Amino acid sequence: MNFEPVREKSVNHSRLTIIRSLLEGYDGSVPFHLYLKSCFVKHKNFGSRDRRIYSSWCFAYYRLGNAIPKQDFSVRLAVAWYLVHGPDDEIFKTLNAVKISEQIQNSITDRINHIAELFPDFAAAEIFQFKHELSGEMKISEYAASMLVQPRVWIRVTKGNAAAVSDELEANEIPFEKDQMLPLAFSFESGVKLDTLKSRQNNLFEIQDRSSQIAGAAVPAKPGEHWWDCCCGAGGKSLEILDTIPGIKITATDSRATILKNFRERTEKYRSQLSTTVLDLEQEVPLNFFGSRFDGIIADVPCTGSGTWSRTPEYLTFFNKELVTDYVNRQKAIISSSVPFLKSQGSLIYITCSVFRMENEEMAAWIASLSGMTLKEEKFLDGSGEKSDSMYYAIFVKA
Repeated sequence: MNFEPVREKSVNHSRLTIIRSLLEGYDGSVPFHLYLKSCFVKHKNFGSRDRRIYSSWCFAYYRLGNAIPKQDFSVRLAVAWYLVHGPDDEIFKTLNAVKISEQIQNSITDRINHIAELFPDFAAAEIFQFKHELSGEMKISEYAASMLVQPRVWIRVTKGNAAAVSDELEANEIPFEKDQMLPLAFSFESGVKLDTLKSRQNNLFEIQDRSSQIAGAAVPAKPGEHWWDCCCGAGGKSLEILDTIPGIKITATDSRATILKNFRERTEKYRSQLSTTVLDLEQEVPLNFFGSRFDGIIADVPCTGSGTWSRTPEYLTFFNKELVTDYVNRQKAIISSSVPFLKSQGSLIYITCSVFRMENEEMAAWIASLSGMTLKEEKFLDGSGEKSDSMYYAIFVKA
C-alpha cells in the first residue's frame, strides 16, 4: 500500500495521540463505553465526528485482545484496525506501522492470514486468550476470530406488530433485516437509533438479542402456569413469555432494587400477571418465603458474559480468568436456593450468556446430580455466525 501524504496528516497525528491517551487512561473498572462517555463530557471540543473516530479506533484496539503482545503500541493499533476494518482509512495510512500488501483483502479470514504472514508471532487464537474449554463444538481460533466482528442490534417484535414496525422503519429509511428463522426478529447495524420511533415508545418491540429470543422461546411454560424468574435482570425472557403465553403469571426477583424498578416500568401492561420482589439467592432463603411452589423457574444466572464480548471487547484485555470459578460458585448457590421452590414435575431452565463449558455443560451436569433433577434438553447457541451473542440453556424436570 502506498502511503502518500494527505491534507489531514497533522490532524490525524493529533487524533492518534488522543486515541492513545484514551486507551492508556482506561483501567477496566467500568464498561469502556461509559468511560468514553465521561471523557467526551469533559472534552466538549470533540465533535460528533471526532467521537465516532475515537470510539471506532479504541474498540478496534480492544478487539485484538492479547494477540502480538510484544509488538509496540502503534503496530498493535494498526493491526487491530486493519483486521477489523481493512486498510482504507486516512488515519491508518498516517500511522504507517504495517506495510500491507497492495492487494486489499476483503474478508476477515484474508486479513487474518495476511497478518499471520507479516507477523510470525501472530495467532488468531490469542485474541481470545482464556484457555477454559469452550461449549458445544466451538473451536478457539474460530471464536477468537469472531471477536473482530461487531454484532448487530436485534429486536423482538411483539406478536401482530411486524407490519407496523416494518412500515415505520421503512418510512424513516432505517435499514433492517428480517431473520429467516425467527419471523419477529429484526436486526440492524450497530449504532442505529430506535428510541424515538413511535413503535418503540408504544412497546411494539423490545431490544433483545437473537440468541436470547431463542432461549426465551425454549422456556417450557404453559398457559395459566405460575413461573419464577429468579434472576430477572432486565427481564427480557419474562417479557417474551408474557407476550406469547396466555394467562401466564410471573414472580420476578433480583438482588438489585433498581433493576426491578426498571423491569416494572417495562411491563406496565402486564401488571395483573406480574409481581416483583428483591431477593438475593446467594443467601439462604426461608422455605416459606413465597408461600407456595412454582410450575417453573427461569434461572438466567449471573455469568462471565463471555458470549457477549464481541460487543464489549475490553473484557478480552481486562477480564480476570479467576472469576470463572467465582461465577460457577455463585451459580451453584443460586440453583441450590431455587430448586426447593419448584413443584414436583415442574421445569427449571438454566441460561447463561457464557461460552465456557464450566458455566454451561459442567453446571448442567451438576444440576442433574441434585436429588430429583433430570436433564431433558440442552443447547449451545453459537451466535457468531449470525452477528449475535452466544448463549446456553438446559432444561430440567423435578421428580
